[in-house]
Amino acid sequence: MPIKKIDETIGKIEGTLLTGLLVIMIGFSFYQVLARNLNFIHFIKPIVWADALVRHLVLWVGFIGASVATQEDGHLAMDLVSRFLPKRIKNSTSFLVQGASALVCIFLTLASYKFVLGEKEGGGELLPGFPSYWAVTIIPIGFYLMGVRFARKAWVGLGVIVALVLPFLVIGSGSETSWFHPMSEKILGFGNYIPTSGPFFIVLALGVAAIGLLGAPLFIIFGSISLLAFHTAGVDSSATIIEMYRLASAPTLIAIPLFTFAGYLMAESKTPERLVALAKPLFGWMPGGLALMAIIACAFFTAFTGASGVTIIALGGLLYPILLKEKYPDNFSMGLVTTCGSVGLMFPPSLPLILFGLISGASIDKLFLSGLLPGVVIIAILGAYSIFVNRTVKLERHPFNLKELGTAIKGAAWEIPLPILVLFGIYGGYFTASEAAAVTAFYVFIMEVFIYKDLSLTKDVPRIAKQSMVLVGSIVVIFAVAMGFTSYLIDEQVPMKLFEWIRHYITSRWVFLLALNVFLLIVGSLMDIFSAIIVVVPLILPIAKEFNIDPLHLGIIFLTNLEIGYLHPPVGLNLFLSSIRFKRSIVNLYWVTLPFLLLLILALIIITYVPDLSLWLVHHLPTK
Repeated sequence: MPIKKIDETIGKIEGTLLTGLLVIMIGFSFYQVLARNLNFIHFIKPIVWADALVRHLVLWVGFIGASVATQEDGHLAMDLVSRFLPKRIKNSTSFLVQGASALVCIFLTLASYKFVLGEKEGGGELLPGFPSYWAVTIIPIGFYLMGVRFARKAWVGLGVIVALVLPFLVIGSGSETSWFHPMSEKILGFGNYIPTSGPFFIVLALGVAAIGLLGAPLFIIFGSISLLAFHTAGVDSSATIIEMYRLASAPTLIAIPLFTFAGYLMAESKTPERLVALAKPLFGWMPGGLALMAIIACAFFTAFTGASGVTIIALGGLLYPILLKEKYPDNFSMGLVTTCGSVGLMFPPSLPLILFGLISGASIDKLFLSGLLPGVVIIAILGAYSIFVNRTVKLERHPFNLKELGTAIKGAAWEIPLPILVLFGIYGGYFTASEAAAVTAFYVFIMEVFIYKDLSLTKDVPRIAKQSMVLVGSIVVIFAVAMGFTSYLIDEQVPMKLFEWIRHYITSRWVFLLALNVFLLIVGSLMDIFSAIIVVVPLILPIAKEFNIDPLHLGIIFLTNLEIGYLHPPVGLNLFLSSIRFKRSIVNLYWVTLPFLLLLILALIIITYVPDLSLWLVHHLPTK
């Protein structure tokens, strides 16, 4: 089919673009770090416009990645209902969801096109001789490509024709006085033709809720809500896109694509094998040492990938057979590798910590410090349980072997400095958290491609760039549309009204923390961690401040809950990933992970009600 071939060709172009853009982002960011720290060398000077360029390139990487995610069904979604439906019904509802998603993308395309026209009229340059509005054209292009791909999946030929033609029908001349043709407003039911109350509006709201439960991408849900909310308030739809553009002013946003790219490079290389080989002689001599090895190796790996699923797939397949070979009980081993996928989310350079900082405005450097002791507490509790299991079943310990350790250190000589490089660079004042991402990505790229030679520059790197940016695109596009909705909620004072309602029932700070934990455990079991942060933090943060809860402490509580949510029945993400990876029934995984779930809840109680765990290092160590 010609449309399919065109789509495949576009996919190849997107992969090439993503690789090129990542190289440019890493190159410019790394050069800026060198220029600032080597300013005594006369010919190395910072480039004035480089930081602004890199920030805008995050938009390009994000929206191209989101387009690829549409092609590969990689968008983040709740999908609470469709996974349990019979195949025939699921296929039918899929057409409905894809069609509705295509329609929402078209509306977002039109709104973002109007925003681009406004930027063009406003003038301004991103670089000398380069108009700033060109940098944001990727927003309507990205939504347009997503709309076409959703439409192709829904109605094939007719859907593609509608998606291709509709934007050009309604865009109009693009003059200063008119954006929509008068007739096109009637066609779209836009503007005054959509009632702001009554049955029709209720049907729209119920429709949005229905497609959300059936697995529509979360950005579609929040994009719909944002458009409807602004329309109800009498505000132009382009207000949603104006909030998106704030992304380009967030200097720390670059950390997300670069740390993700670095993590995926490590996952696709032989780094997991080298980490396991290093951890075995380090901890194998201890009671429960091999289980502790699994916990620490997974924590290290998850800290850099930011995705528990990657850890389960990359390390779980290695660790599970090792634990069984050493005669650890099968249920314990399966529960451990399923649990450990999310253990490292507290340690820098964790993507969820960075995202929480972006949403909340909290210092990312301080969040990195805040997560260290709580992360150690979680590892200590799981490690203590591993020792208990070891003594119960009397497993054989491995004697410490200095020669084996030396060989393992030599093999992982380039991985070992990574966490030291990140922490020393940030807290030594040599680079910021976002610059640390560029340094890490550059370091890992050189390490895997040119030193270890695990990856091919021409075959593997472009594929990994495209694959990693699917996750980034899913995050960025949710972040983008949710910011518009968040702005609406703040304008309408929804958080404060919610606080006033809560205050009628909860007056104690400690009771509020208990209620917050229950709420977040439910959220964590229904949504992935990135979506939950983007959607829930803006609502919770003002309320927590009223109860005098430090935003840093709140961030650690938040992430601990969502870490537990990965294991929480009935739909914890890690449960499904392990079910697929190890071909185990989901019910079996409920039981084998139950002891670990209870231990993590114990850790959550300690972290929640002992705030000094999160704040002691921040108060006693210097941060910028």
